[in-house]
Amino acid sequence: MSIAQNIVYLIPLNKTFNSGKFLLELNEWGLPKHMRYYGTGSELGFPTGFAAGAVHFQKGWRGAMGLSFCEHAT
Repeated sequence: MSIAQNIVYLIPLNKTFNSGKFLLELNEWGLPKHMRYYGTGSELGFPTGFAAGAVHFQKGWRGAMGLSFCEHAT
């Protein structure tokens, strides 16, 4: 986050919101612009059953976060 203006992580989605420290850091840097759900981690080959997806962070973003679902996940 110290180099790029836009970052996309493919992660368990709860990781975005489960740390107060991380949320405070995001508030300084830029909030999530969009989140796309792809399925559970186990469906995607990760060793977790949590919901997984891509989260797009944009430096300075203060608007609403969009949410979309991959066609195969619905």
